[in-house]
Amino acid sequence: MESEEFDHWKTTMLQSFSGLSDRQKCTALELLIDICGPAQLTYLSELQTLMQRDFLKLLPLEISYHVIKWLDIDSLKTCCLVSKKWNDVVNGCAKVWLAACHNLGFNKKYAATDKNAHYWKTMCRSLAEKMKALTNRCSFKWNLLEGHTGIITAIYYANGILVSGSYDLTVRIWNVNNNECKKVIQTHSCADIKFVGNQLVTASYNCTVGLWDMETGTNVRMYVGHTSAGNKSVMHA
Repeated sequence: MESEEFDHWKTTMLQSFSGLSDRQKCTALELLIDICGPAQLTYLSELQTLMQRDFLKLLPLEISYHVIKWLDIDSLKTCCLVSKKWNDVVNGCAKVWLAACHNLGFNKKYAATDKNAHYWKTMCRSLAEKMKALTNRCSFKWNLLEGHTGIITAIYYANGILVSGSYDLTVRIWNVNNNECKKVIQTHSCADIKFVGNQLVTASYNCTVGLWDMETGTNVRMYVGHTSAGNKSVMHA
């Protein structure tokens, strides 16, 4: 077939093909493949390779991170098994695993900014196990903090720090990342407790409110005036 004839045939064929339904197009392609020789089949196999390009490898890294951060933890674990490149991308971004933690219920406003991807991946897997246990109505132990000698009556947590008040007339300040008790403050009984920055406030059953310095453990001020036990304290930065 001459070049001009081929061009005319090609134009006519493409116009006809574009007017077919999807099913008819598939049937037409199958019929064409049936009459293809070795050269055409080799070319088709090369086209298939091109269509299966690794998009994650071709994307800029920041865009790759943006794409995969929408995946749930099971999908992320599956991605890690695709190839070494996918594994490196998925395990190389802290924001990806922090987002997965958030999807499991973790409040991102308490997230430490200096943690790497490995830390958040470990946290994510731990949270997933806890959520699975809750779904199956099973119990689990998170961290056990020991030290108080009386009933614990109030707790408050923010930014990796937990404070607890007890009938033993102490407030304990805990680092929940390593379970360490950073300081014990001699106080009054605590019905409620809060802290902002370095200031701690306690509402007591003895009708007083105390303001404390968390670094030194000293009492900054004691507020007296209630005629019944204080059971709620509110602080704002």
